Amino acid sequence: MNWNTFTVSIFAPLLFGGCTTTVATEPMIASATIENRTIVQRYVDAYNRQDIGSMSKLMASEIEWFSVKGSTLLPMAAGKEHLLKILTEQFSDQFDPASKLSGWSVNGAVVAVKETVSWETAKGKIKSQSSTAVYEVQNAKIRRVWYFDASSE
Repeated sequence: MNWNTFTVSIFAPLLFGGCTTTVATEPMIASATIENRTIVQRYVDAYNRQDIGSMSKLMASEIEWFSVKGSTLLPMAAGKEHLLKILTEQFSDQFDPASKLSGWSVNGAVVAVKETVSWETAKGKIKSQSSTAVYEVQNAKIRRVWYFDASSE
């Protein structure tokens, strides 16, 4: 075996294998994108049912929740237990929200949506507000959420 034959026999599988691997990952990326969108939708569906147990299963243990107001980033919850406590208090306040997602944009682990929340006031008036929410999904769990300032509709 001469040097050129040796070089080709060693590097050809790497070169051609690399091309095959790149092509094969595209469906996996598309699948992960669909899965991440589904995880966010399931989380919001559980929120609408006030189903803390189902919400908890979709949260990473180290979940972080931020409120974004202009150039200020305010940490609202750090860790699953902290966020579950906030949600439990919110649901016990007779607040019966209904959240709807639209305007989806999914880029790998990042899912951005327009989230419109509607509720009925004590006087029977229906109110709503919309925010942009950005969810980061890692290992099929929501890891971080950035919730931007709401606007009334």
